[in-house]
Amino acid sequence: MPVSLGKKFEALIASQLDDCGVCFDRFKDDTAGYKGIRNICDFVVFFNGYLIYIECKTIHGKSFNFKNLTDNQYNGLQNKSSYNSVIAGILLWFVDEDLTIFVPARVLYMLKEVDEQMIFLVAVLFLKVKRKEHFLNMILSIIYKK
Repeated sequence: MPVSLGKKFEALIASQLDDCGVCFDRFKDDTAGYKGIRNICDFVVFFNGYLIYIECKTIHGKSFNFKNLTDNQYNGLQNKSSYNSVIAGILLWFVDEDLTIFVPARVLYMLKEVDEQMIFLVAVLFLKVKRKEHFLNMILSIIYKK
């Protein structure tokens, strides 16, 4: 069975974390929902004094549909982001544009209230981050803007 783009994306993130020697755990969701176990994210990372919860999503097209996040993921990431020294969010790879952005859970909450297409527009207009750029650089820029 061929490996999905989403799984390849997760493998790339795991490889980047390994290369940096960063402390992390990867939660594989190939048994999602098995015996009621539902993960809120794909990775938990300890980096620069921060605990970071990351859900990876692969997107075709130019908009993120919140239906791609389960209620458990959305609510869990929101909850985790309420703690000090914790960052939670989704790492989106817009495949067609080869554009990757990290969207913190607090920003997700605001965007959900406004317009799902705003995530892509914000990325294109302001971030212009290519997938090959190390995603930890995106996290660092969020940490140091606090």
